[in-house]
Amino acid sequence: MVAAGACTQPGRPDEKAAVVATPRPAPPARPPATPPPVDEGAKKERGAGVFDRYKFAFEKTGARVTADFSSPKLPYNDNVVVGAAREVILAAYGEKMENFPRRVGWSYEGAQHAIKLEGKEYDYVFVHVADADKQIPRLVLWRVAKGSVE
Repeated sequence: MVAAGACTQPGRPDEKAAVVATPRPAPPARPPATPPPVDEGAKKERGAGVFDRYKFAFEKTGARVTADFSSPKLPYNDNVVVGAAREVILAAYGEKMENFPRRVGWSYEGAQHAIKLEGKEYDYVFVHVADADKQIPRLVLWRVAKGSVE
């Protein structure tokens, strides 16, 4: 914001007064959210599915799902990764996701960001970590309370 616009000083008609800028305070940085702890007592469910030509096997433990894409692994491509996550959510929770994905702050095993898909009753957050070949062997997803992750 600029305080007091430029004006001339008396006695010096061609010189202008210095413009003083007042700094705005920076918004406080929000630390990345962390996933809810895994309920070790929760029943473990296993399943499998396929997205396009990418077969996966998953294990669901409470609110967390780990999906492994062994052969072929997912390419490092946003459309493929989000499509695969939608298919995992459908296989594990039965909810069809058709909304727009959004990047959110989420800290899990080295990943500082995650992708959130908003569902009807729950939101779903997932992370992926590419291997040295820039391929993705695993997606880790969480079903979280609606609106709990910004």
